[in-house]
Amino acid sequence: MAGEEISPSSYDYAIVGSGAGGGAAACNLAKAAQRVVLLEAGGDHENYNYQVPALIGLATEDEDLRWDYYVRHYASDERQRHDSKFVPDRDEVLYPGVGTLGGCTAHNDMNGPAVGRVSVEREVIVSAGAFNISQLLKLLGEGSREELTDLGIEVRVDHPRVGENLRDGQEVGVIYEMKPVLKAHTLNTAGKVTLRSDDPRIVPHINFHSFDEGNDTSGDDLEALVEGLKFVRRIMGRTGEVVEKESVSGKCVSTRELIREFARNEAWGHHAPCTCKMGLKEDEMAVVDNDYRVRDHKAEGGGRVGLPSHPRFLHRYGRVHDQREGERCHPRRRDGGNMV
Repeated sequence: MAGEEISPSSYDYAIVGSGAGGGAAACNLAKAAQRVVLLEAGGDHENYNYQVPALIGLATEDEDLRWDYYVRHYASDERQRHDSKFVPDRDEVLYPGVGTLGGCTAHNDMNGPAVGRVSVEREVIVSAGAFNISQLLKLLGEGSREELTDLGIEVRVDHPRVGENLRDGQEVGVIYEMKPVLKAHTLNTAGKVTLRSDDPRIVPHINFHSFDEGNDTSGDDLEALVEGLKFVRRIMGRTGEVVEKESVSGKCVSTRELIREFARNEAWGHHAPCTCKMGLKEDEMAVVDNDYRVRDHKAEGGGRVGLPSHPRFLHRYGRVHDQREGERCHPRRRDGGNMV
């Protein structure tokens, strides 16, 4: 149900989020004769910008699909403002998202809340992306006591690690009309998602605390981008007269230190995972167990599906893993209500 009025009724499962994980879970549960309601706050706009992969650039600006996040890569205002993508009015950088049926399979993430109430007898599965899962958990009272209390939210579980462990694949564009340089398996895990408001329609505050502000003490994330950019230049240096010039980063970015500075200022990503880390009980960073259930949850059920639960970056494109975990929600793959 995408933005539609929901009739009061009882379901076995409610799935929040219709993306790669939530969509797969809903399909398999329904095929197994379970009563399932799939909640998606966006609409069902399957236009050409949705259907044609090459039009993803237009999809980010499609008013029927877009749901804009704004993020920071640094807490330092001085450092953040060096990014050419910085939006002064927001004091952050645009991180395009989407609100529509299909979620990240159309582009990325979700929208505001659906209208109405449902009664769920077995379990609620939240599959809403790295940013929204953290936001929804906190709005339900499961997060840092200090953060929730400041916004007047009743604390159900004091869990300060919800929204932490955030990371993203880093990439910088080297424009020779070719693909960007990627650093997918980043070491930095210092990013955080925190609430701006107790209104679920207000996107959360997202800060990746990249590079100098992060916990990659080796500096390998930054050096990988430097080496990647130099590698692209070596390739393009062999093309002779085919290429007229390097537009970005430009010929003036010549020394290793200048390349580092360019990467610090311009690096970005678009597949953020890991904000509700899966782990053992002894792991103080763990938010969910290996059944995708929130630790110390006060009610029955409450599992989750998707990339935000993974403890580390598994793949550059998380859709594959989201779909795999969505498949695990099939009742025939469950033992006593637990995922196996």
